[in-house]
Amino acid sequence: MSSDPTHASSSSPESVAKDGECGSIQIRNPSRASGTLSYIARTLVEAGLTGPRGSGNLSLIMTDDRLMITPRGISLELVAGLKMIMPVVELGTEHKDGDASSELLTHLAVYASRQDANFVAHVHSPHATTASCMARTGDLPRFHYYQAVLGDYGTPVLPFYMPGSAELAQRVGALLSYYDHDTVHALLLANHGALVWAHDLHRLTKRIQVLEDICRIYVQSGGWPNEITAVGLSTIRHEVFDGA
Repeated sequence: MSSDPTHASSSSPESVAKDGECGSIQIRNPSRASGTLSYIARTLVEAGLTGPRGSGNLSLIMTDDRLMITPRGISLELVAGLKMIMPVVELGTEHKDGDASSELLTHLAVYASRQDANFVAHVHSPHATTASCMARTGDLPRFHYYQAVLGDYGTPVLPFYMPGSAELAQRVGALLSYYDHDTVHALLLANHGALVWAHDLHRLTKRIQVLEDICRIYVQSGGWPNEITAVGLSTIRHEVFDGA
């Protein structure tokens, strides 16, 4: 982890949420960015949306084409209380710094494919991870209207690739390039976990929670829920959720 002794600011939930609801939330100050990632981690930990020992990783886009990501080998439980500046990466460059999360390449692949994304979360939440071990590759079945929050085409399920590998990042980028930017906001990594991204903090945390709830229903159904066929998720998204 970075040896920079500068302490991250302790962003309050109110101030971070306010920033996250703005049209452009990119942050210039590294201390502020670190505080925001700590706040997201704390939110996920308190909601039970992290994996064993708080596993998972988070990133956000800063100004000047920079990315901040949680440190390698540091659980989200520790990130939630972290007071150090987290690793910063220049976008569009090969990053060799061992401080950054081992899933850095996957985060970069999402940002490269989703120009409107300012936040990416890779989570090992209990039901999303269980569903990733049950679901057939392709798409998670469309069985509940709330899946419209995650996009128009359900949730893609990517086959298993080695966590943190260049191949995983390449496959994520290739899959996302297949979909229009507003039609998929999350995906499952088979036998691994989930990726969720958003333009703002409010949508990020909402999508993570919705994905976990949808996966819980999927798991409890034994992987065979009744599918929605009469009405498309795009129609539901625009008529029920005002296009959100």
